Amino acid sequence: LGSLALPAFLCVPSPCRAEEPPAEKKLGWGDKAELAYVATSGNSELSTLGFKNTLTRTWENALLEVKAGGIRSESTTITHVVSSAGPPVEVREDESTDLTGESYFLNGKYSRDITKAFYWFGFGGWERNRFSGIENRTILAAGVGNIWKDTDDLKWRTDYSLTYTDEEDVVEPPAFDGTYAGVRVSSTYQQKFGSVTVFGDDFIFDADVDDSSNW
Repeated sequence: LGSLALPAFLCVPSPCRAEEPPAEKKLGWGDKAELAYVATSGNSELSTLGFKNTLTRTWENALLEVKAGGIRSESTTITHVVSSAGPPVEVREDESTDLTGESYFLNGKYSRDITKAFYWFGFGGWERNRFSGIENRTILAAGVGNIWKDTDDLKWRTDYSLTYTDEEDVVEPPAFDGTYAGVRVSSTYQQKFGSVTVFGDDFIFDADVDDSSNW
């Protein structure tokens, strides 16, 4: 478990700068895509491919977000075996390729304003991460949220919801129950630095209401 510390600011007797106004909404459809590929070579080779896409539809008082993404990593080990003492010396090269990481997700969220800083939402999502033991996990959620900051440089909101989870694990232990109701707290944070750099963080905590050890 961890704790979150937020800085506090105090205005001295000199005039305080006016708070930055909320960012102007850009209505209509929008899309943002990310693609990454990393490869290393030597006695062993490693390749990682990752992608993420966010499709949005913005109204005056509502927002639809559809997100999809995944990552896949493969590792190739190269061994050299002397097959003949020679001369000439013959060396055989063997390769063995293994999948070392793989995960995918797809989810959608619709939110609608109640006030400028408070909203309700519905969420549905699917994910697969076999290396974490998850064959398929489907989550439905409904709840409310707060918008703490919404400017061009800083965006932060938190959600609180009830959830329904249907999970199928790669290896299911005895008496495993993959269907349960839960409570969920999440945070979405985005900070812009300069004109081309953005830091983002998504945090989700989801707990089974019947089994506190399942979270």
